[in-house]
Amino acid sequence: MFLASKQIDDAGALVVSSILFNSTSIQQLYLNDNPIGPEGAKSLADSLEKNTTLCELYLEGNQIGDIGLMYLCKALQLNTTLKQLDLNNNQIGEEGSKYISDMLERNSTLLILDLKLNEIGPEGLRLLSHSFSINNTLNQLVLHTNSIGAKGAQEVANILLNNSSLKQLDLFYNNIGDEGARHISEALKKNSTLNHLDLGYNNIGDIGASYLSDAIKMNSSLTLLNLEANKITSDGVIQIRDALKLNSTMILLDLDGPNELKQDIQSKLNHNNSIRRLHSQKPFSLLIASSNPTPSPSIPPPINTPSVPSEQKLEYQRLKFSNDEENMRYKGVLEITKNFQPTKKCKEYVLQLADLENCHKFPFIVQEVEYFMESLGGFTSNLSQDEIFSIALYSWDIRPNGSEEENFYYVLNIMLRKRILKLMEQLSGYLYYMQSALSKLDSFVGKVYRGINQRDYIQNHYTQGRRIHWSSYSSTTKDIKVAKEFAHNEGVVMQLDVLNGKSIHQFSRYGGEWEILLSPNMIFIVTKAVHYYEKGGYYRICLSQQAPNDTFVF
Repeated sequence: MFLASKQIDDAGALVVSSILFNSTSIQQLYLNDNPIGPEGAKSLADSLEKNTTLCELYLEGNQIGDIGLMYLCKALQLNTTLKQLDLNNNQIGEEGSKYISDMLERNSTLLILDLKLNEIGPEGLRLLSHSFSINNTLNQLVLHTNSIGAKGAQEVANILLNNSSLKQLDLFYNNIGDEGARHISEALKKNSTLNHLDLGYNNIGDIGASYLSDAIKMNSSLTLLNLEANKITSDGVIQIRDALKLNSTMILLDLDGPNELKQDIQSKLNHNNSIRRLHSQKPFSLLIASSNPTPSPSIPPPINTPSVPSEQKLEYQRLKFSNDEENMRYKGVLEITKNFQPTKKCKEYVLQLADLENCHKFPFIVQEVEYFMESLGGFTSNLSQDEIFSIALYSWDIRPNGSEEENFYYVLNIMLRKRILKLMEQLSGYLYYMQSALSKLDSFVGKVYRGINQRDYIQNHYTQGRRIHWSSYSSTTKDIKVAKEFAHNEGVVMQLDVLNGKSIHQFSRYGGEWEILLSPNMIFIVTKAVHYYEKGGYYRICLSQQAPNDTFVF
């Protein structure tokens, strides 16, 4: 049941609770971005005690607080069906940590707990840590942005030493520093169950990298480690690189640093045989794999396709439409894929495009995506492997091993914007899997953001009241900080009220960007032209998605 961003308050939560109490079929309940407070949480808790069908409860962006959490946690001590609980951004502090701890000691069904953007802090982690020596079912814990610091990292280390079920741990943006990295590294030397660890934006320097290098040498379970946006220089990168020679399980290691280090780091890495992959995104990041990961499936050579007439080649520098009547026919993505019956894997359809202009790097990108999918390990989803592949491929950035124009997402969106039918029909296989994947994801309703580094263009073309049509896929984010980074100082942040975005961060190479993907043919109205938003300190433009018009396709 999808009730996100519906202005449901405590009184509305009481109504939802009565529905849930009597339901024998609701498995997912989305109440994101509503003003539900402690009393509303109490109403929901009453129904959770009796309900035996609900598996996922999403409460991101409400006002539940510690008191409301107390009611929910008491109910979950009795509930035996809920597997995923999202409490992201709910004003939860140290007191709430105690209620969570009591719940985890008694609950044996919860698998995923999201506590992002709260104020758990180091003392809250101390209260939580004891329960993990008792609970042996929770396997994903998100503590992204909880101000835990180095002291809290020590409690995290205790969790890793005493728990045998946790497989994915997100500590993004917690300022643990080198000392916190030391605590966690010592635990990683002994832990044998954790697969994914996110330590991005944690003020870790070369000293911390040294500690983590020692852990990498000894750890036998970690497959993905994110260290983006720390303070690790080329010296720290080399220490980690050398540690990978002794590691046989690491699939993906993400490091990130300022642009001025790019040539220095890359020159050192290019002489090392253990580096299978080098990846870059803005500002500069490295994606490194160990020398002995599980072999990836071999990639077949590109299948030849009929050459594309010169007048239909992609024109990346000048996006003008052909005058050819056939090329100007309107044809939507759904129309192209509705009768399509796939006979190949998604990657095979993509490799068929490799002979087209600017597509010769597709085999390399496909291989990188396959490596990434290996790193997802035992991740469970209702999406098929081909559907997950389609999303991961779209999110991939080939730089610095190629230009932006050689990225799959860039080529795809150019084709969608130019409406060239022969090219688009060759995309049918990929589009089938992509649209199938998105159709299985729940729709996101609410505010998202998009950073554009072209303020003058937006200011001149996106005028107040204008109707805007985006004919290609569009990437947005729930995190305003991410959008501001893409906009830079000379850009503008688009604030979009969307009706049916799709959250793809769990399948994306850049999960920390919290991407909401917008499908082709969305229509927006500019509700507020470009202006300086003093409260946020950046230039902003506001748009609102309009209900789709079935006669307007592509």
